[in-house]
Amino acid sequence: MQWRLACREARRRGLASQCRFHLRSYDNPIEERYDAVVSIESLVHSQSFPDTLRNLAQALKPEGKLVMVEDIPLDAAAGDRDLELMRQYWGLATVPAASSYSAALAANGLRVVHDVDYSDGFRTMAPGRIAQLEQRYLKIHAMLPLAGPRFVVSAFLGGLALERLYQKKLVRYRLLVAQREN
Repeated sequence: MQWRLACREARRRGLASQCRFHLRSYDNPIEERYDAVVSIESLVHSQSFPDTLRNLAQALKPEGKLVMVEDIPLDAAAGDRDLELMRQYWGLATVPAASSYSAALAANGLRVVHDVDYSDGFRTMAPGRIAQLEQRYLKIHAMLPLAGPRFVVSAFLGGLALERLYQKKLVRYRLLVAQREN
């Protein structure tokens, strides 16, 4: 869906000959080199965050930019029940914290040149509404015999855990732009 949207938008703007979009796993090495790589709310789904960051950094031309928009937990979120619920329901290998981003970027020769925190614009539901929806989704989840529909309900449950993390101010919604140094 996102790939088709990007291609269509590039055509609409008359930029199709200047842009290339690929749909593939960033968990695998990327042979091509790019001026920019964009990742929107996806790095948390990597099976190996350090390997993925290495792949993305290596895919950049010298002075290329890695643009990321992510829900990034603070280091203080480690051990929080909602962080574990988010990981469990979303089927995540890990949930990298802010220090993991900093370390992985530095280890791969990337320097943050732009960092904007958009968390203040994130509005969560009232705690009572979150609890009500969680109880409803848990009942539905328990009744579903098929993995596909259960997967969708799990996504909602993980999202509710993320909302609670925002309410506790344990996660930040950040735009990071890191530039390759060499």
